[in-house]
Amino acid sequence: MDKKDITAIRINSNSNIITYYNKNNDNTFNLAPALTTSYLGFTPDQNAGNPMVLGAIISESNLYECNVQKTLLKLKILYGIYSNRTEILKKYFSAYALGSREHQCAQAYSTVDLSSDLPGITSVIENGFTNSPPNPTSNLFNSITSNAYSLKTTNENFMLNSCPLIY
Repeated sequence: MDKKDITAIRINSNSNIITYYNKNNDNTFNLAPALTTSYLGFTPDQNAGNPMVLGAIISESNLYECNVQKTLLKLKILYGIYSNRTEILKKYFSAYALGSREHQCAQAYSTVDLSSDLPGITSVIENGFTNSPPNPTSNLFNSITSNAYSLKTTNENFMLNSCPLIY
């Protein structure tokens, strides 16, 4: 078998570290570490359903970090778009009279903060995972997940109050 045909992966859920292994050049079935990286993860007991772990399992070692960084870059762009939209909606509806439904929409938009994750996302995009300790990236992923749920709930409330949605 060719060297590229045999690979393995080891996932350390306590430290959010993934080690990829490739077959050695000596034509034995001994495996040598090819790449060690951290992954964005939940707490160790939740890793079984973690999409980042599943992505690491099915991707090749050289593509995993690249794909996650591209995903975070797209997320950063979306954060910018949604932040701008929220500011525009807040300014538009704040012109309405106090107590009106429209002014209530403006007050609701004031509670939306999409900027809290941006420094962490930017750091991982610029430095990669290997230069970032696993715990901050783990916290970042939990924060992104929490904020996504919060934004979903906020959007549902906007819909119930007849306010334009953020997304």
